[in-house]
Amino acid sequence: MPIKCFFTATAFTTLGLAASFNKKIRSLPGSYESGHYLLLVFSLAIGSTVNFGPMVTASPQLFLYTAVVMTGAVILHFALAAVFRIDTDTVIITSTAGIYGPAFIAPIAGVLKNREVLVSGLTTAMVGYALGNYLGLAVAYLLRP
Repeated sequence: MPIKCFFTATAFTTLGLAASFNKKIRSLPGSYESGHYLLLVFSLAIGSTVNFGPMVTASPQLFLYTAVVMTGAVILHFALAAVFRIDTDTVIITSTAGIYGPAFIAPIAGVLKNREVLVSGLTTAMVGYALGNYLGLAVAYLLRP
């Protein structure tokens, strides 16, 4: 059954990416707001199903591992941004995209008072989601019995 879920997620990802190249779909009125709303609803629905109890009792090292990986990713992101001299707002918005996803891009751009970084943030988040879905499917195939 999990493989079927990966196929569904990959199909939706592929269709969404293909549709994003259609100018009529991109220019639909209210599409940004609708997409933002659906992402928030999805995040709330997924977040409300999490049960941390079994994860903590099964493997407390999981949280330590996750903290180390996330901290290392952020440090690497900031270090590479410094090497390539990327402006601060772009670094903040792409870091937000990588950690939190597209639902948080608009609020952060509003706080930064820089709507120009919306494109780089949303692009980073959506490409990350797409690659994550495809890589998840590949790993599931590699690890299947």
